[in-house]
Amino acid sequence: MRKTCSEAHNQLQRWNSIRSEWEDKKSREIEADYIGPMQSVLTHMSEKLFEINSFIDETEERINDIKEENCYG
Repeated sequence: MRKTCSEAHNQLQRWNSIRSEWEDKKSREIEADYIGPMQSVLTHMSEKLFEINSFIDETEERINDIKEENCYG
């Protein structure tokens, strides 16, 4: 099953409450092997999505500027 970034982030937040109940060697292994890397990937994805959205916004603004220049030019 695929998750959105928000859904995956929410699942990771649940880990914090579960971890406090376990707090043993296995939970540390899970965190090191899965949770930490997943948090890193989600952070990277969020940053890239921000960059993509910024690029799209800038492109749309430039297109609108060109349209306006052509209307008045």
